[in-house]
Amino acid sequence: MSSLTFLLIFIPNIASRDNKIINRLGKTKKELYPDLLAEKEAHNKELRKIARAEEMAKVLYVNKERSSSLYFCVLTFALSWTFEYQAKEELRQKQKFREEAAKKSYDSLFDESNMRSNQVYEENAQALEDDFM
Repeated sequence: MSSLTFLLIFIPNIASRDNKIINRLGKTKKELYPDLLAEKEAHNKELRKIARAEEMAKVLYVNKERSSSLYFCVLTFALSWTFEYQAKEELRQKQKFREEAAKKSYDSLFDESNMRSNQVYEENAQALEDDFM
């Protein structure tokens, strides 16, 4: 008969985890606590205004024989109001994108008013040493 032998399985002991990616992601984490109810109410209010203007335009379209100029006036208002709302929303998103890009930009990093040249200290090396400490 032959005998069976079991080999020990090597399990390495890891002293500490290396979470480079998780740590980098943790630095960019943002916790926002917006007032969702107020934002939803404002959005619904805007949508109700648009729907009301469109409904008014439909009612006036039915009665356009009596007031055709008023119909076109209200229809123009409803359409312009809808486009104005969309334009404001796009402008707000572009502004938000610009602010985010400005935060990530290096334009304000090198300000020439804070820079000094080493040519000023060429004549007097002692002044450079004094300025160091």
